Amino acid sequence: MRQSYSDYGLSEERAKSLLKECKCGKHRELVQKSAHMAAPDIEEYIIKSMTENRSYDKLEFDRALGRIACGRTDFYSYRRYTLAILNSLLILERDVV
Repeated sequence: MRQSYSDYGLSEERAKSLLKECKCGKHRELVQKSAHMAAPDIEEYIIKSMTENRSYDKLEFDRALGRIACGRTDFYSYRRYTLAILNSLLILERDVV
């Protein structure tokens, strides 16, 4: 799974912009949908990471969610994939409106 942002057609700048928007509470529903599409087994961890600026190290033993079921490298790969899906959904939403 170890894809980079560019493998998904995202620039580092766009990824940072999306994360900043997520941390401000934007796109909440689409973030949830994207995380579920990317990695349903760890979607809640990804959502927390993207919306609360929580690192893998802070989430690895989350009290509410329990222990995460993947390693750091895979987690960040799934998070990048989630951002790519979110970006695609936002583009689709913009084109539909």
